[in-house]
Amino acid sequence: NKQSLATCELQESIRQHIFLILMTAFGECRFDPEYGCDIWEQDFQVVTMLSAWKDKIESSLAQSMEAQENRLKNVKVIILIDDPEWELKEDTKLMRRIRKRISISVIGTITLTNEPVEFPVFVLFFSPISTD
Repeated sequence: NKQSLATCELQESIRQHIFLILMTAFGECRFDPEYGCDIWEQDFQVVTMLSAWKDKIESSLAQSMEAQENRLKNVKVIILIDDPEWELKEDTKLMRRIRKRISISVIGTITLTNEPVEFPVFVLFFSPISTD
């Protein structure tokens, strides 16, 4: 249509790209098999030490952000994990659903301006992470 495309502010563009990286598993994009992050390989994992698992994922996500979002540097990822429980009523049945909620915050510096920035809370729901 020869019309300009919608634009957004730099921080919003970076936030959207971070979200895309978080939602993409490695190998999912044909143009770059290294694009995405490792978190989707961890769904349904049996975890023996939750703190070690959390540290590994934080480090992996920070590396993915540094490698794939060149507008950010000094990236730090903070993960919080909790167990929300939902109750749904369908007809006369009461159904409960328990999943792990993973809240991800990304902190870094915008390369162009050296401005510190924080992108608080991207939320993902995972299968129950067992600590067997």
